[in-house]
Amino acid sequence: ERVARIFRMMGERREALEGYPLESLKMVGTLQDKTKKMFALIRTPDNNIYQVKAGNYLGQNFGVISMITETSITLKELIQDT
Repeated sequence: ERVARIFRMMGERREALEGYPLESLKMVGTLQDKTKKMFALIRTPDNNIYQVKAGNYLGQNFGVISMITETSITLKELIQDT
């Protein structure tokens, strides 16, 4: 996982929701497939809706989704020390 994050920091292709500040994204719903896998619906500031799952990236600080429940998303972010 750490190696994957380093490659992402070095300019690997980014996902669409990595272009937005995390605080500008809003979780507006969830979906669950037949195997009980959870997906979240995210609204961007320009009112587009994206479906995300664990492992997708969100926000501008290399945040990766680690868990989705009916009411929340757990995210791990890489933030630079100041």
